[in-house]
Formats: sequence, C-alpha cells, structure tokens
Amino acid sequence: MQRSASRPPPLTAASVGALSRTSLFNREPLRWQRMALLLLGWLLPQLLLHGSVLTGARLALPLNCLALPNYYLPRTAEYAQLVPGNAVLTDLILQYPFNREFAAHEIRAGRFPHWNPYNFAGAPFLYPIFSPFEWLYFLVPRPATLAWIQLLHALTLAGGVYVFARKSLGLSFWAALAGSCCAPWCGYMVLWQGFPMTAPVALFPWLLTAVERTVRKPFGAAPPCLAALTTVHLCSGGFDVGCQVLLATGLYAVFVIYDRYLRVRQWRSGTYVATTLASAWLLGFLLAAPGLLPFFDYIRTGARMERRAQGSEERPPLGLHTLPETVLPDIYGCSRPEMPRFGSIVQLESAATAYAGLLATMFLAPLAFWDREAKRENRFWCFLAVLGCAWSLNLPGFVQILRLPGLNMFSHNRFTFATTMAVLVLAMKGMDSLRTQTLQGRRWLFVPTIVAMLFGLYLVFIAGDLPEPIRSQMESAVRHGRTFPGIASVADVRLIQSAFSAYYLTGAALCLLAVLACFGAAKDLGRRRWFVACVAMTWLAEMLWFASGH
Repeated sequence: MQRSASRPPPLTAASVGALSRTSLFNREPLRWQRMALLLLGWLLPQLLLHGSVLTGARLALPLNCLALPNYYLPRTAEYAQLVPGNAVLTDLILQYPFNREFAAHEIRAGRFPHWNPYNFAGAPFLYPIFSPFEWLYFLVPRPATLAWIQLLHALTLAGGVYVFARKSLGLSFWAALAGSCCAPWCGYMVLWQGFPMTAPVALFPWLLTAVERTVRKPFGAAPPCLAALTTVHLCSGGFDVGCQVLLATGLYAVFVIYDRYLRVRQWRSGTYVATTLASAWLLGFLLAAPGLLPFFDYIRTGARMERRAQGSEERPPLGLHTLPETVLPDIYGCSRPEMPRFGSIVQLESAATAYAGLLATMFLAPLAFWDREAKRENRFWCFLAVLGCAWSLNLPGFVQILRLPGLNMFSHNRFTFATTMAVLVLAMKGMDSLRTQTLQGRRWLFVPTIVAMLFGLYLVFIAGDLPEPIRSQMESAVRHGRTFPGIASVADVRLIQSAFSAYYLTGAALCLLAVLACFGAAKDLGRRRWFVACVAMTWLAEMLWFASGH
C-alpha cells in the first residue's frame, strides 16, 4: 500500500485571517491601481498647497520684495503695512522674469536669442533657452505658467524617484510610492523653488536610473537614453548644480561598476561598461555644446570665476552647529515675518536644503541597514549623504578635497541635494525592511531611539529658553528704538517668540513620533498594514507641513 501524502494542518479562523491579511498586505496593486495611486499622491498635495497659484489667482513670485528699501514701491502710507520680502529672492523678480520674457518674445518671433542688447551695452544671453521646462513658458507666456513649470519640476522628480526605486533598487510599490510623494517637498526643491537650480536636481534620479541600466545592459537602449538625459540636463539651467549632479552620478557609476564587475574580478566587462558610460556622457556634452560653448566663453573672464580660481570663497564652511537644520530646517528661522532668520547664512544656502524629513532620517533610514544583502549599497548612500553636507558641516578631509583646483569653482553648499537623495533612498529601503523583516527584539534599534529622544528633549528645552537674539536681544533693540523688517513693537517680538516656541514643540512632537515608531518596530508592528500606512502618511504630512510655510 502506498503511503498517503502528508496533509497540511487544518485551517482555523485565526490562520485564515492571518493569511488573508498577509496576502493583501504584500500583493502588488494592479497597473491601473498603481497609476491612480501615483497620480493621487503626486497631484493632490500640489493642488492643496499650490492650487491658487496654478489657476492664476496668485503669482508664483515674491512680489513683496518690491517693498524693500530703494527697490520699487514708494514709502507711502499705502504700502506702510506691507512687510518687505527676503532680499535673497530678488532674482526671481529682477532677473529671471525679464530674461524669460525676452527669450519668449524672440523665439515666438522666429529667432534664437544668443545676444541680449539690454544687458549692460550688450552681452551673450545665457538663459537656458534649450531647457524643455522653459519651453512651456515660451509656448504659453502667461504669469500662471511659472507655477506649471514648477509643477513640471516636481512631477519629474517624483517620477524619477519612483522609477529609480522600482527599476534600479528593486523596492516594493508601497515604498516607492511613499518616497516619490515626499521627494518634491524636500528642502532643496522647496527652498530653491522658482530658481533654475531645481531643474538639474529634478533630473537626478533619471540619470541614476540610466547609469544603473547601462551598467546592467550596456548593449540595450540605456546608453542612448543616458546621452539624451545628459543633454537635457546640461541645457536645463543651473550649470554649477548640474555639474554637481553629474559628479554624484559619476560616483554612483563607479560604485555600481565596482559592485557588479570589479569586485568579482571581471576586469574586461568593467572596462567595457566604463567606456560605454564615458561615451554616452561625451555624446551628451557634444549635443549640449550649442548651449554650453557661449556660456564657457563668457564666464571664464567673469569676476566671480576669477575670484573663485584664486581661492576666494563666497560661502565658506560653517560647522556642526548647522546639523540640526538637516532634520528641522526652520530651527534658525526662515523667510516668514513671524520667524525671521537669525542663522549665519541665508536659509536656501544652508544645510536646511538637505532636509528629507525628520521621521525619514531618524527612523526609516536606519532600518535600511537591516537588509544585510544590500550593506555595500547602503554604505555608498551613507557616503553620499555625508559628502553632500560635508561643506556645510565643515567636515575635515572632505572640505580640503572640495577646495582642490577645479572643484573650488562650484558652490558646494548646494551639494546638499545629494544628501536629500541618499536619505530618500535609505528611507524607502527602510520602509521595505519594516514591511518584510522581523525587527522584534533587535538591540540596535536603541540607537535611533536615543538620538530622537535626545533631540526632542533639546527642542523642549530651547522652546522654553529661546536662543538669542530671539530671547532678549531683539526685544531690547526694539525698546531702544531700533526697527527690523516687519517688527515695529514689542508685541511683534512676542509673536515671533511664540512662533519659535511652537515650532520647536512641534519638532519635539515629531521626535516623539519617531521614538514611538522605533518602539513599534521593536515590537514587530511593521508587518501590520495600519502601522506602515501611519508611518508613510506621517512622513508625507511632515513634508507638507514644512512646504506650507515656504
């Protein structure tokens, strides 16, 4: 008699419920469901925060800068209550609109504007006229189009983060969805909104994807795509930031080639892939030459470039005291009248542009290191995160390298976009680890728990004992007759103190949520759908809270 096959144990109500929960939690949505969720996550926050700007009810320009002394608006009673804007943002109203309008007029007349007769006695026109983002304004030269250009930047970045997470990192849909929804609201994109420097960063994840696909399949369509993306990237404006994006992409290419070929001693394959990448980048530079050559010819004799070549630093390194800005960007104030900036450098040039979320940095990113199969990749992203903030934090060794000839021509304080991308990648990987790994009883979770707890206690302390000059120096100056923009009385100083205290307490509440999330992960709550959903929604809500104030 044949032995009967062993039967599985009978299914109980509890086991059936657990099985259904696991299958629903881990399964991928259908294609139309994925598209619907992506569009909802990308567009709904934009409509909530920028709906009036997209419809033309408001302008995406800091027009209150016209109230600055000796700018435009007269000092009459009609404009007495208008608080002057941040002088750092004056390029958005004094430079870019006129260049954009001149380019649109010339292109619609059938001419490519290579010379601007209105600049000095005439000068080469260096505006990014070949940028696909700017062509939206050339086709529809309306003030509301500026907001749609910014929306196009945001959607480009969100789509790039999603594709990179799915195609190159192999992450789940839910982790890629969360990261792509939060990416447009990072510190760099929000604080530099409206400037051409956001266009190269929006293309950064697409370049990373093209590099990874080229390394994996050098005979496919990836090399031509990399060349085309390089061309578009170089023509999109913000050339110094664009070069830094290519530098970060090159570092990623070196890591991927080493990890895939050189580490296993496949020297010939690694050399061939490196040659393919170099050829694609060279082709991209050649195709972008019509827009780059006039730029190189003009700036090489510029006073700023000559000073940088001689070692002058417009924005020198600061120090470790700027580190809290990477997780709480308004800790030293911002451009709002109720929270004036008291840091040593303007906010959009500070380490605040590295912000990718307190919850992402203190909770999700450390969870990425539980995936031991990706430890080399995680180390690279950690290195890139440190390198991006090295100049702002004045880290020894990194600063000396960034001061080498050639590298000293760039504004390294803007390299913080690399930190943002690295934290986003680690946070998405950490969300996947939270969903798939068993973290119960892991002792290493006490590290992010202690860090979040200490930072939260520090925020509670300074909420009650505000830093100077907010605590007493500003009030003393007002009492002695000194005036500040938007501050006319002691009552205004009290409102500023209240705003800072509320901000610090809100940051402490976020730290408490990070601590609670660490305890939840230690209890293995990551396998429950509601816990992961709460983490993702809290991350997005934190990013929108930051963006709504800028």
